[in-house]
Amino acid sequence: MELYTPSAKNALRNSFWLVFDNIGILIVFNLIFLLSSSLLITIPLSCGAIFHVTQKIIENKETTLADYYRGILLYGIRFSLTYGAYILIIILCLINIMFYTHFDSLLSLVLLGWTILFLLTGLLMALYISTLILTTKNIFSVLKTSFVFLATNLIFSLKIFLLLALLTTAFLLTLAPFFFILFSFVAMFLNCAYIEVTTRYTGKKLTYAHNRSFVKEFLVPPRA
Repeated sequence: MELYTPSAKNALRNSFWLVFDNIGILIVFNLIFLLSSSLLITIPLSCGAIFHVTQKIIENKETTLADYYRGILLYGIRFSLTYGAYILIIILCLINIMFYTHFDSLLSLVLLGWTILFLLTGLLMALYISTLILTTKNIFSVLKTSFVFLATNLIFSLKIFLLLALLTTAFLLTLAPFFFILFSFVAMFLNCAYIEVTTRYTGKKLTYAHNRSFVKEFLVPPRA
């Protein structure tokens, strides 16, 4: 049986319509995310909540404000520990890069190249870490699985990363009103990207907005 090929287009299409159909509650979640992330140490807690509620929406489950706070209780500590370890690794990479740039030897140049490659790999792994935290308790399993997803779906991951960068830039440049949906959209998009990647193993995929033309994408809402 031929394995399913993840599609960045499908991830974007499905996340767009899921946000479109749940725009009201997702704006509320987005605003709560901003308020609850006002302190740097609370950002991981807020991430746990926003990914939890967007996943429930994807699963077509009733989602209320209570689910946001339930997400903090269920996944807040796990997000904090995982992202604490992840950020520590990124910081160590940056320190090593600064260290190697002070030497002109061939060995330092080689080590610098490998460290930069390791850093870029770590940044791309972030595409899957947040969703994996919802289903995997072990920090090392989260990091290992995110690396496997990246290594086996490199082109797809690069497309998702570029789309995410472009969309985030567009949202930030508009300031309002699109900024008020930014974080909810990002969480939804990454959840949909995760589903695309795991479909080749589970066989389960989102078909909510399957085979829709470009014009219909923005003019005619799809049937659920």
